[in-house]
Amino acid sequence: MAAGCGLFSTREPELPTSGGQTFTPPTSPYIVVENLKTAVKEKNAESFIQCLADTSRGDRFAYRFEPAAEIAARYASLFLTWNMVSERQTFISLMSKIPADTPPSLIISNDRFDVITQDSAIYTGDYVLTVNHSISAAKTRGVGIIRLTIAPNNLGQWSIIRWNDGAPIIANPSYATWSELKAQFSN
Repeated sequence: MAAGCGLFSTREPELPTSGGQTFTPPTSPYIVVENLKTAVKEKNAESFIQCLADTSRGDRFAYRFEPAAEIAARYASLFLTWNMVSERQTFISLMSKIPADTPPSLIISNDRFDVITQDSAIYTGDYVLTVNHSISAAKTRGVGIIRLTIAPNNLGQWSIIRWNDGAPIIANPSYATWSELKAQFSN
């Protein structure tokens, strides 16, 4: 009876489902940086937000974003109250304007960890964020210097507690900083 029903016969394996979510538990500051890059590439707001410190998840410090100086002056009231909700809304707004077949790109070069201790790490690099969105009035490339302070919570999970965005050494009016893109897509 068992031979006729095919219950124990070999079958074709199913293809894995791709949910577009690649998030590695952040047990080191290196993983946080990789998760951030991957979240942008996958347009994944939840993974992006998980890279940022959140006291409601047990982080010791609240996340803080420090925009590039020119943008901080131009959008002072916006960044005065910038928080996790602002990050989530802005990320979703920006990513929703990018066509599905055109993933964003985040390239960080000249990157390094300036400091790594048991309770914090400071990561610095030059970034190019390419977001081929559909808004004609906004720039599609962010260029600047990223400086992340990353710290662990009581469970050993690391996250970004402070993000400092800086303008590139040689400014190019064709490009924005990440701060400017955040300001433009914040509503």
